[in-house]
Amino acid sequence: MAIFNSSKKKSIKKVFDALLEHADNCISSNKVIKNIAILADEDIASNHDLVCLLEEVLGFRNSRIYIYRPFKKENIFSVKHFSEDVFSKNGAVLDIEFKNFLNHPFDLLVTYFDKKNIYLEFATLFSKADYKVGFSRVNKKLFDLEIASTATNINEYHQEIKKYLTILHKLP
Repeated sequence: MAIFNSSKKKSIKKVFDALLEHADNCISSNKVIKNIAILADEDIASNHDLVCLLEEVLGFRNSRIYIYRPFKKENIFSVKHFSEDVFSKNGAVLDIEFKNFLNHPFDLLVTYFDKKNIYLEFATLFSKADYKVGFSRVNKKLFDLEIASTATNINEYHQEIKKYLTILHKLP
């Protein structure tokens, strides 16, 4: 099983790199943010109530979240989680709910992963969100706004997001 997962990961990485190479440099919309999506790594999400914290800082409600957790047979099914199993070897998203989440035109996508993770990066690249925010050490081609912070300081990350979105007149 580990050999298959390694092969699948390499295959997805190859597809990701090709797509990222040809991705348009985003021209961000000037519209005000009305809805938010969140993509997070399980290690970060398990230590923080990311939805509540972000909504409190930005003054929003009803954000949607998906959390990446590595596949394990003993994992209990959750509509808020995804794993490498939702991707085919060529990078197609197999899970309908997750695919709908990525295809929804959210005004803002906030990501919570500060280390390279091909599955979270792939999901970020495929997201149809108008404006994408993430940690600066991940992949500069993925985000419209990169924040130089760490996952250990979520409050600082949120304050920086709020500061720059306010400067850009994206908050109501």
